[in-house]
Formats: sequence, C-alpha cells, structure tokens
Amino acid sequence: MNDEVVDEEKLKRTALNAWSPSDRVKAVKQIRDQDFLLNLVLHDLSGKVREAALENITDEDHLVLVAMRSKHEPLRAAAIRRLSTEKSLLRIIDEADFPTSRRAAFEKLHSHQSLATVAIKEGGLLGQLAVEKISESDLLLEIAKETKDISIKWASLNKIKSRYPSIDLETIYFDIASSIEFELEDRLEAAKFVKTSQFLYDLVLIISNELIEEEDSLQSLKKKASLTEFLQQIVGRLPEPLLEKVLQHPSLPISVRILTFPYLTSIEPILEEINNSTPLLVPAFTHLINHRKMYDLGITLFKAMTPDKKLAILQKAMDESFLVKILQNEMDFEILIGTIESFQSPDTLKGALQDFPHDKLSAIRESRKLKDWINEVIDDQLKSKLSLEFESAEDAFTYLKSQKNTNVPEDILGFLVGSPYLIKVLDLPVPISLKKKVIELVPDPLDLQILLLTLPDDELKNAIRSRLGD
Repeated sequence: MNDEVVDEEKLKRTALNAWSPSDRVKAVKQIRDQDFLLNLVLHDLSGKVREAALENITDEDHLVLVAMRSKHEPLRAAAIRRLSTEKSLLRIIDEADFPTSRRAAFEKLHSHQSLATVAIKEGGLLGQLAVEKISESDLLLEIAKETKDISIKWASLNKIKSRYPSIDLETIYFDIASSIEFELEDRLEAAKFVKTSQFLYDLVLIISNELIEEEDSLQSLKKKASLTEFLQQIVGRLPEPLLEKVLQHPSLPISVRILTFPYLTSIEPILEEINNSTPLLVPAFTHLINHRKMYDLGITLFKAMTPDKKLAILQKAMDESFLVKILQNEMDFEILIGTIESFQSPDTLKGALQDFPHDKLSAIRESRKLKDWINEVIDDQLKSKLSLEFESAEDAFTYLKSQKNTNVPEDILGFLVGSPYLIKVLDLPVPISLKKKVIELVPDPLDLQILLLTLPDDELKNAIRSRLGD
C-alpha cells in the first residue's frame, strides 16, 4: 500500500516537473487522483497533458467542472460528451458562463421534464428551443405558469392553443395582465383573452393600484397615458352592473371611476353621483352635458345647486350651447360672470348676450377684470344697445352719470352734441380718453376758451390749446 502511495506521488512529480512532455503524459495516464487531474486540465500549459488528464477523469462532478471552467472549448465539449446524467447537464446549463457549453449540454438532454426545467429557469433561446421540443400539454402548462420570461410564456401558450384548443388558459392570461413584472404591451395583449366578467373587474382593481391619485382627478391618468389605455380597454368590456360597481367604489381613484361614464347605458348612476354631491359631481355633470348633450336636464340640476358647486362646474370646459342656456336662466350675478368667463368663442358669447339689458351688461363690465376679448364683446354689445335705446341727450347723459368709471364706448357722445350736456361730461368720473373726445366735439370756440380757464387738468388744457390752434 505504501509503495502504491509512493508511486502515485512520484507520478505526480513527474507529471508536473518532467522535462519531456511525453514523460509527463505517460505519468498522467497512470494517475487516478481526480482533484489532481482536474487541476492539470484547468491549468497545465501543455495541451497533450491536459487531454491526457481529462481522459482519466471519471467522476461526473469533476467532468462538470471541466465543462464550466476550462478555457479551452474542445476540452469542455469532450467533458460534456462523457456526461451521463441529466442533473449534470442541467447544472452546466444553469451555471456555465460559456454559451457553447450550455448549448452542448442542452443538446444532450432527452427528458422532456428536463427540457421544461430549462424553459422555466433559463428562458431565452434555450427556453424557446425547449418549448419547441416539448409536446405534453401538462409540461407546456407548467412552463406557461412558472416561467418569468414573457417570450417563453407566449411560446408555450401559443403551442397549447394550437394543439390543445380545449384547455382553458384564461387564468394564465389574467396573471400576465395583472402583473407589473411584464411590459404593458404584453399585459394589454393578455387582457384580450380574459373573458370572465369577474376577472375583468379584478383587473380594474389591480391596475388602479398602480395609479398615484392626484388632487386633480385626471392628472394621474394624464401622467400614465398607456396605463389609461389599458384601463379603458378593460372598463369598456365590463357589463353594466360591474360598471356601476366600479363607479360607486369609494376606494378607487376618482380618475378610474370617471372612465365608466362613456360605457354606462343608463344615466341613473351618473345622476346619483350628481344628486348626492359626491366627489364625482363635477366630472359627472360635465359628462352629462358635453357627451350626452342633456341640456334641459342639466339646467334643472344646475338651478338646484349651491353657488360654489355651480362655479366649480364652470371652471371646466363646458359645451357652449349649455352655457348659453345658463345665461338665459341664471339670476345670480356671480354665476353669470363665471358663465361668461367660461366661453371660448367670441361669436357664441356675442349671440348669448344679444338680449341682455344694457344695465346688466354694464354692471358685468364694471365688476372685475375680464379677458380682453370678453371686454370687447361686451363693449360691442353696449354700443349696439346704446344706439337703439337712447331717445334724448338727457337719457344719454343720465346713463353716463350712472356708470361712474365704466369704460363706455365713445359713440354715446354723439347723443350729446348740440346740447348743454356735452360739456357737463367733463365733470363726470369718466376716462380721460372720453373727456378728450368731448373737447373734439365742442363746436363753440368761446366755450373752449372758457374751459381753458376753468379746467384744472393740464392734459385737457393741452387738448384745448391744440384745438384752438387748429
């Protein structure tokens, strides 16, 4: 026994230190120490020594290590050819860094269960090749359920559909559609195969949790447009009872509940949100008007609302046909102004103000700063009404006197020319531009000279001097 040990040690020294490669190879062929041989295969500089060492490796685990660690592809391939267990082949596929070793190990697999393991754990190209080789429905189902590689899921699902059309795959499609691990494109595609109403409803709840609700009910959807598309696809397929359930779900984001409006056949659930003054009141009312065009019903509801709710509604972009109806029915001054400010079209606003009395128009013009184009529309309407309503210079002056600082149109002065009321306008708190117009219209130079001596305003005096100079 001791002689054998001594001989083994001598052989190892010869294998490591002999000058002649042939002597080293001869020694290696007599060595049986698997660890020593593995070290030679992985690290010796002589190719012949490495090959001789590999020939004497018989331990399966050591052959696996050669296949995974050797820098030389022929040695890795030779080691794989000698492997006999699928466990060893699977270990190489799972752990080796060399694609050629992983592919060579894969090609030696025979068990479909092992192929399924590769499809589930490895995915990628080897996973695709594994699915192509498998025909058993139970293994394909296992792959579809367990793999995290979405391309492998689709490959196995498509193969099941083509070969076993009677198998129900809806649960797997639901799992894909509801998982944030997958891209939205894949989730959208999977959702197309979800048919059960309860599954669709559950998807709405799951996807809604991915939204961050904002103070503005639709901001979260605007920030996640693709997620909105996903939700709309699903909400649009819900039956009416589940649509109402989504609408009335207090824990869901308001932005999601709003998505149900276009798909509800009955308006009763929408009216309920309006009548109960829920957080959905404004978007529900806006939908009723802008999309369902129920103007008369809208006016009835609008009249019953408190001013704060009316103003909240008017902050939204409302159908202008409905805004016209509000102007025809509303009495509250602040709501009238809010309605006018909601218009976007000058022509529509002009038509809506056609029948407004001039005193109400003047009060609106005076109330606060409005957009320039709105002021212009009101001023045009005032000009039109003044020319129709003043029957005497006294009426025109009385109107001017009542308007205080209102930016009235200059056309009104035409009613005062030739009357003593024209000069009296200079005593009123009207804009300086209107007073200059008065100076231009005074016909008698003597009146202008008297005004030059009596008026305190230097700007008006300069206007008079210019006029007298002419």
